[in-house]
Amino acid sequence: KGATIKNLKDFLEDNYLKLISVNESDNRKFDFIIPAKDLERANNTLENEYGLILKSINEKTELWEISRNNNE
Repeated sequence: KGATIKNLKDFLEDNYLKLISVNESDNRKFDFIIPAKDLERANNTLENEYGLILKSINEKTELWEISRNNNE
């Protein structure tokens, strides 16, 4: 209740283990009600109820890893 698009992004990443990119800034708050366990149903709900589209994209991403220095 009272969630921003950023909150929605965090929810989707946490529940569906997907990296989500938001291409527009919007600080309004929405009362999202979406399925927490079914990504396809969540996607349909976002589009039909809120006019938001969640689509798969392929981007080249550089990942960094934090590790311990074993020399110590």
